[in-house]
Amino acid sequence: MEGQTVELIVDDELTTVAFELSSGYNFVSLSALPDEADSCQLILNLNRTSDGTISKLGRFESGRFEVTSYNTDIESPVVGDCFPVVPGRGYVVFTPDATTSTYAGYDLVEPAPVSFDSAGWHLIGVNGGAKSYTAVTLIDSIDSEGTINVDNVTEWSRAASRYSGVQKTDDVVYGFDFPINVDRGYFVLVKEGQGTWVPE
Repeated sequence: MEGQTVELIVDDELTTVAFELSSGYNFVSLSALPDEADSCQLILNLNRTSDGTISKLGRFESGRFEVTSYNTDIESPVVGDCFPVVPGRGYVVFTPDATTSTYAGYDLVEPAPVSFDSAGWHLIGVNGGAKSYTAVTLIDSIDSEGTINVDNVTEWSRAASRYSGVQKTDDVVYGFDFPINVDRGYFVLVKEGQGTWVPE
């Protein structure tokens, strides 16, 4: 996803976005473009406005996780990778305790495009569109672009602490369909092709 550039159309006024996190790992997406340029600035701001500690902020890129960490016990509390944070992508946030935080951002005027530049797993968010999706209708919608072949959408279940996915092969669905929430991140498996998909 890093190789392709997508254009975001956003409002020109800052708004405050609430972030509600459960204890443990949270797979999230961003409903607004953060005013902070990267993950290092965002994790600092989230911790400033949080009633708890947000320890890690990660993305899945080119088959591996890149992680920005926050540790109050050291002089420079932010360590690790600094990467861009934008709507249309999914992120993993770890916090030891349930917490609420906020960040300043620009609301989307148009849906956030999602770029797929290779086969394999991509961690995405579905942000800004008016249509509600399920895992199966998300597969169908991305496939309808004609240049991207997707056959699996997987979510992290916080309650069960495990991944749960839906596979669609030759019009046969395996697994239980589930709703796609705009504030969550999902793994999407691209079998082949590349391109950009935009939520309706």
